[in-house]
Amino acid sequence: MILFTKKADTTSISVFVLVFFVMFFTFLTYELNAMGRNERASMPQNHNVQRTEIKILGSSQSMAPSHQENNNTSFIVLDSLQDIEDFISLKMNEMGQMWDYTHAPQIASELREYNEDYFLNNQIIMVFRSEASGSNRISAEEPEIANETLNITINRHVPEIGNRMMAYWSILFPIQRDVMEYSEINIIVDTFELDYSQDGWD
Repeated sequence: MILFTKKADTTSISVFVLVFFVMFFTFLTYELNAMGRNERASMPQNHNVQRTEIKILGSSQSMAPSHQENNNTSFIVLDSLQDIEDFISLKMNEMGQMWDYTHAPQIASELREYNEDYFLNNQIIMVFRSEASGSNRISAEEPEIANETLNITINRHVPEIGNRMMAYWSILFPIQRDVMEYSEINIIVDTFELDYSQDGWD
């Protein structure tokens, strides 16, 4: 009888010790996870590492010369953060005091949302489009590959009546390196004539 009681006491103590350690390690694990969440929350968030959307930046406008057609398209390929900083510095030097009066600061802000991780598998193709009228609007389609050519389509939406203010647009196209391998870039510009009374732009 005495041996049975001692065995029961020993078993109870063992169960108590086991339960204690299980609860202790559960609590410890919870606290460590909470500390990790708080630490990650306090770190700068690279929330745009996987940015995949086409970004059309708002246009800036200036008086268009009347003696020439001012609809032009160009582009630049950005492969790294250094490319971005070089581009921003170049444009700042070119534009001088005009920098703050255009949408260039918005471009710089958008480009600096990208980080090193993004460029491990992606690049940015930045298309610039000028329009002879600020009433014209721009949209873009998803890039497509055909015969090793990357086709980028820009759509111009042109109302019947427009103003004489020249507009400048910038469009960011994210490109996955391993998915969209190309040897040439082709910019396609399509024009859609709109009924001004339906469109309502000024």
